[in-house]
Amino acid sequence: NGSSGYNLGGLKMKVEKLRKTCGYILYIKSIIALVVTIILIFGGITMAIMGKHMVDNPGQGDKTGFEGAVGSCSTAFFGALGIVFGIVSIVVGCLLTLDAIFSMIHSRRILRNDSDIAKSIKVCIATEIVSVIVGIFITVAGIANIKEAVGIILLVVAVILIAQSIATIVLLSKLKKLNSVN
Repeated sequence: NGSSGYNLGGLKMKVEKLRKTCGYILYIKSIIALVVTIILIFGGITMAIMGKHMVDNPGQGDKTGFEGAVGSCSTAFFGALGIVFGIVSIVVGCLLTLDAIFSMIHSRRILRNDSDIAKSIKVCIATEIVSVIVGIFITVAGIANIKEAVGIILLVVAVILIAQSIATIVLLSKLKKLNSVN
């Protein structure tokens, strides 16, 4: 019986270490995600405002006739694209803000070892799955801009995000399993 008590103590220490590791990873990631979402939201607002300004004031410059019309049409078109990308950025930023807030709340519950951490583990696994999906979209954006420095930066960020999310999902799954045994 002494050996089974030792194994149980070792299991509790393993669960505790895994719980703290997952909790800190998710808490730090949620803070970084909140900063990124603020940038997305304000960047989206700026893009939408600048796009609206381009649509309202396409200007013809020095050109008249066909060249002026093409210039005005191009400016209005890219202004409309700016509005669309700005709105999409704001919506994505708001959704990711909710994801980061859920992750922050539940990672703190995991860190504090609340009585019902099983629910928090499930929520954190869900937020990490969302992170993998976001990472896939970032990968596509990086591949689309691969010839520019922004594309390479996006690919690096996407690889880090996907690897971290998958590793955290694995750790959370182990924690869930060990927590149910414990």
